Amino acid sequence: MDSVVGGARELSRIRAGSLIGAPAYDLDTGKFIGTVRDLVIGPADRVTHLGIAPPSWWRSGFAVPLEEAIIPTPERVNFLDPTRLDFEDYAGRENLLYSRREPLGRVVLTSGGIYLGMLADYTFLARTSSDQPSPEIGQLVEVHTQLRGSRRTFQLVEVVSLGEDALVIEPDPLHQEELRLLRLEQARERESASATADGEGESSPARAFEERKLRWLSGRPAHRNIYARDGELIVAQGNPLTPEVLSRLEEEGMLTAVFFEATLVAAPRRGSTPHQMRKKGS
Repeated sequence: MDSVVGGARELSRIRAGSLIGAPAYDLDTGKFIGTVRDLVIGPADRVTHLGIAPPSWWRSGFAVPLEEAIIPTPERVNFLDPTRLDFEDYAGRENLLYSRREPLGRVVLTSGGIYLGMLADYTFLARTSSDQPSPEIGQLVEVHTQLRGSRRTFQLVEVVSLGEDALVIEPDPLHQEELRLLRLEQARERESASATADGEGESSPARAFEERKLRWLSGRPAHRNIYARDGELIVAQGNPLTPEVLSRLEEEGMLTAVFFEATLVAAPRRGSTPHQMRKKGS
């Protein structure tokens, strides 16, 4: 657990997976209140609440805002007069990005469309002692992926989008060389698949998927301003994705990322807005 300074408070980097099953205590009463079973991601793409399983099986689970948590080590969570929010119906279950019951199971992509593997874990910021508020609490700072049998870690500049199927990120520039090699490797794989398909006279599954993406995107309005790597504007928000624009996106290696982003905008996830949580007893 590494400590970092966030404004006027000391924050720590916490691996999400290390918190699942950790005991939680109310420091005002000295009571054990349950164990952590879920981490909830809010609309700002950061951890907002911890789902707590109470010690008694007949009691309903509840959530506590992460900003009320003090996490001195990943093995224990402390709260000062925790605000218990009703989670008994678990509306907005899709917001659970790490759960004892549900795998992460999302593809991780860069905003440029480079495939980084399947999401295996992530690291976020939490406070360890001070009770001063900090806007950085819950911010995702690293993602840990599984790619071809090996675990990889990518530090983040930002989370671009979080959807039901994919997490799109902007990695730290320190990964520039690693990303360059991944891009080349994936480009060779596409070329190989295309050559195999041409030799057989049939469309490969990979090429068929590329064609479906192009058909789906063609003519749709751009959901945001899209820039080339040199800063040139390819298409302005609201303008149609013409064949010329789509061809340019393919050349820039950005077609996959734009496709995933556009599908999320066109069909937002159920529960992507903050679900209703009420205070116990209210």
